[in-house]
Amino acid sequence: MWYGMWKYDLLGESSRFSSVSESIKEIFTTNNHGLYLLELPTESYCEMNFCTIKHLIDNGFKGVYVSFQRPLENIDSMLKELEIDNSQIKILDGTNETKNNKNKGELLPKDVNKIFDKILYSLENLEGNKKFVFIDSITTMALINSEPWSDKFSKYLVTLKDQVNFEDIVFIVNSPKDLSNKKIVKNISSSADMVLNISFIKGYSVEVIKQNILT
Repeated sequence: MWYGMWKYDLLGESSRFSSVSESIKEIFTTNNHGLYLLELPTESYCEMNFCTIKHLIDNGFKGVYVSFQRPLENIDSMLKELEIDNSQIKILDGTNETKNNKNKGELLPKDVNKIFDKILYSLENLEGNKKFVFIDSITTMALINSEPWSDKFSKYLVTLKDQVNFEDIVFIVNSPKDLSNKKIVKNISSSADMVLNISFIKGYSVEVIKQNILT
């Protein structure tokens, strides 16, 4: 498969993503709730996503993967290929490209309010007290939807954060760095508990460029 060339990098003990894994481990071990924005290097965007997901699952989290990038079947196949326990993840397809009829119930509605209703309902049906939501990606939504739709999404997310405080949820949204100037990214960044800038300079590193105290 197309991601086979980095499969073993991601899974191997000498992974070139080990520095990112350690940084992510430290961040989510210390803070297991809140709203996070990941700014990812464009050339390794997909790898970084699955590195984060793998860490969360391997450390007892269960979660909802919301994909606006790839259809459900594609995400499910990649999780299996990378030996990530997909039984701990509920995948919601925002691409509306799901082909298998048995998965039609996992398609996201177009309406912003209903999208969040679907996410929260899916979370409620996961057992355990360590949960995450991973949205891949907010800039894809900005590109395929109108600006008013994007504004509404970011405002709803911020309002939701204030209302429920994500007290037992790690809520992660991500963006490729070359799209970080998008209005939807700036809106969410301003209210995020933490913004993580992942860079490649002779190896991967994580810079926390904004950190609020999580309580």
